[in-house]
Amino acid sequence: MIGEFRDEQQREVLVQRLGVFELRALAREIGIPSPTTKKRDELVAMIMQSFEKGVSQEAKVQKRGRPYKKLNSLDEIIGSVIDDNKSEMNYESVIALAQEEKPVAIMQGEITRLEGICRVSDKNVTLHTLIGNDVVFVSDIYGIEKLENGDLVEVTAQRINENSYKALSISLINGQSAVSFQRKEYPLGEEVISGRTITCGNRKIVDGRRNACLLKEDLYENDELKQLKDFCDKNNIKLVIVGTNTSFENQIMFKGLNVKYNFTTPYDSNARVNLNKTIDGLNFADNCLKNGEDVMLIVADLGGLLLGLDENFDKENDNHSKETEIITKKMLSLAGAFDSGKSLTLVMYYSDVDSADKFITYDLLRVCKKS
Repeated sequence: MIGEFRDEQQREVLVQRLGVFELRALAREIGIPSPTTKKRDELVAMIMQSFEKGVSQEAKVQKRGRPYKKLNSLDEIIGSVIDDNKSEMNYESVIALAQEEKPVAIMQGEITRLEGICRVSDKNVTLHTLIGNDVVFVSDIYGIEKLENGDLVEVTAQRINENSYKALSISLINGQSAVSFQRKEYPLGEEVISGRTITCGNRKIVDGRRNACLLKEDLYENDELKQLKDFCDKNNIKLVIVGTNTSFENQIMFKGLNVKYNFTTPYDSNARVNLNKTIDGLNFADNCLKNGEDVMLIVADLGGLLLGLDENFDKENDNHSKETEIITKKMLSLAGAFDSGKSLTLVMYYSDVDSADKFITYDLLRVCKKS
């Protein structure tokens, strides 16, 4: 009895040491349904229950590029999950592990037209709706083979539960008919240092660069965003805004300015929604540039964005999580100007309170043009 008790304690210690993504991966390995929808404590409890029922003796897993094999101990299963995840910790792996799993259909609801941003992984193809927080699962229909991360896709879909739909047909891909859509590679050319500037109040925003803009007041309290939107409208530039848990006043402003590609979330939003909106905004901006469009990507509140992403992951002490840092560095890498004349301009607003954030102060701002 004492030996069994110690074994259980050791098992729980091993499981508790895993990060959220590793827990999700382990849960998926042993057959726990929809692990991405569950909180950390739920995953730990369900994993421990599974092992108590003897799953560790029966679990069969398939790793990418490996044949099926039987793992006979908890250490072996956890070891295989940790090894794979550590070697793949990058922006693509964060997206893949955040990908939704198709739920069991519990209803055949209304049929409607929906527009969303595409996310492709080895598990499935999904759309996260541009308006709202619904997920559309795409499979076995014409045009799915044409889809890539960040595509703006319009579908006819049928509701299968409260927040999920199944796509019945694809109507538009990036504004073109799905039937005639053919992806074209746009030659951006060599990256250059642009000298073009955009006047915004007392600021000079540099085209194709990473611009860090210190705010003395909240964004809605001045007309900078309106000026930037007017500039984008006049110059055929795609304006994309990201931000998590933004103020109610900022949300009113975004709506009043009729910002179509608004990937911000209102204050006190669900952590999962914050993560998905941010990923979709970055993927969409990147996709637009690759398709030969000029883009301006605005971060409404840099400090708030990092905190909103952190809620999805484990972090040590007062530091941001590794996943949050990976997503943020990916965002900074998107900015650039090219000799084809195309560019993606990043404008990040931050406040005085962010000066206490070491990652912002000593890492991000060092590679930005401050204005």
